[in-house]
Amino acid sequence: YAYRGGDSTRDIPRGLAIDPDGRAFLVGQSYDYILRRSTCFIVSLSAAGDILWERLYDDGTGYSTGASGLCRAGSFVYVLGADWGGALIIKYSLDGDTIWTRHLGFGENSEAGAGQGAIDAAGNLFIAGSVAIGNPFQFVPSDVFLARYTSSGDLNWVIRLDTLPYTDDRSRNLELTPQGTLRLF
Repeated sequence: YAYRGGDSTRDIPRGLAIDPDGRAFLVGQSYDYILRRSTCFIVSLSAAGDILWERLYDDGTGYSTGASGLCRAGSFVYVLGADWGGALIIKYSLDGDTIWTRHLGFGENSEAGAGQGAIDAAGNLFIAGSVAIGNPFQFVPSDVFLARYTSSGDLNWVIRLDTLPYTDDRSRNLELTPQGTLRLF
């Protein structure tokens, strides 16, 4: 594969998923230094490296990133990232059609982003990420969050995990075992 991004000055890849048939999905952030804004991008590539489709997501604030999160289930691909004030979750069809877009916010003075995802046999999407709530002008330690969405995009539940007070908690990997147990690293 070789992919060169679009019009922006700087394209930053954040995540890659490859199908068993060799089709690839690349997600990342495009930052325009002139306009001083960022957008989330997703690109679908064939096994031969041909671009099948490209999509940009801009929430209008100038701060949308495709974090490290991509997961694939059946006929869908999920992009996980951050936009202004919350986590960003976008469900696409394999043809590049947007099925739904969700924002998971944690209130005023919060910053959150989703980075990992897993999908169970029923099509429920589990996401993990980090959230920091507090004064935006000073260091605020982040906590891990875990959430579950139905395949239609309804939020079932969200929990916030603070392992040790005043520490910066981060999740690096989310795994769903065949028995249905979630493991968060």
